[in-house]
Amino acid sequence: MSGIKSTTAAAAACELLATQAMSHFPTTRNIWKLQRSNRALKIVRETGTKLAIRGGGRGFNPGFAGTDHHGIVIDLRDLRTLDLDDDGILRVGAGNTWEDVYAFLDKRGLSAIGGRQRDVGVSGFLLGGGMPPFPNLHGLGADNVNNYETYPISTQSTLLVYNPAGFEEVLDATLQAQEAMKTDTKIGMFTNVDPTFIAVSLFYADSEVARPRVLETFFNLKSPVQVAAPTTKGRVKTLVDIIGLVAPPTSLHGDDEDLACLIGEDKGENILGLEKVAQTWWSLVAEWPGGEEDDVSARRLDAFQKGIERPAKKHAAHLDFLFMNDPMSTQDVLRSYGEDNFRTLRDTVAKYDPEGVFQWSQNYGFLVRKSTS
Repeated sequence: MSGIKSTTAAAAACELLATQAMSHFPTTRNIWKLQRSNRALKIVRETGTKLAIRGGGRGFNPGFAGTDHHGIVIDLRDLRTLDLDDDGILRVGAGNTWEDVYAFLDKRGLSAIGGRQRDVGVSGFLLGGGMPPFPNLHGLGADNVNNYETYPISTQSTLLVYNPAGFEEVLDATLQAQEAMKTDTKIGMFTNVDPTFIAVSLFYADSEVARPRVLETFFNLKSPVQVAAPTTKGRVKTLVDIIGLVAPPTSLHGDDEDLACLIGEDKGENILGLEKVAQTWWSLVAEWPGGEEDDVSARRLDAFQKGIERPAKKHAAHLDFLFMNDPMSTQDVLRSYGEDNFRTLRDTVAKYDPEGVFQWSQNYGFLVRKSTS
């Protein structure tokens, strides 16, 4: 380890940027050749400067895609390649969002196994596992990386909004739909619970047939309902446009993940350690105005999570798995994949990053070195 201070390293990196740009602004953007990228990493390695890599920049955990003024951020957003070969294999630059991908493929009558929201970055989505609209049909996004096929899939989708006072019947209808997913892999949905409304997104991976009866249940509930987006037929891009109409504080993903994990195994390894059982994934989103509330908010979120886990554990219905695209920075995601998979990740780090540059220089993230024993 060199004795050069981190501030010197940051200055050296900025100088490297400045020499390759026509002008030097506070947030200089530039595309480096491989040789210069290696030089920047050498600076990081020799000086211990903190490094962050930014894809779509949508991650909510502080420090995962940024550093303070002493660090270096490698921003991938200019890597916007989109290329479709004759075999239907899509090559996507790491800086694209799913809005870019869907727009590119929609013109060709195709779609891909991508994000449910338009502004999600491709790279972070895939590294985290990736929850697509129809995991029962094609698995998670990560299951399709090595052989990233495109599909001429057609969909129908609806967005309904309910009075939160009727949450019991909405959740009961959600359970019925989840049960139906075991035999009909084309069903997709999620239920968003907000203090002022409940939004249910229903979608079906076939625009040419009548909507399944189990989904019709949602149109007959007693709670006051508003059809925020009427049934719309199209491809996945249309579906994602509708999903983008609502941002959920709490989301119950209605997917039969035992089918999704089986598909993942058929396509290779189930590196996430998903168990072959029907399961419901939930995520909680909380917002607060300033950094001074960070600690108390984190404690309350943790207490809320444990309050949900207690009855699940009591009834032997709890799964340890954490979906990397959603957790707080304090949660041990990699260990939740199971010991065998964690060992594989640890061995992969040792093979491709023997000096631990990305483990120790990376500013923050779900890192192998940080996972508890």
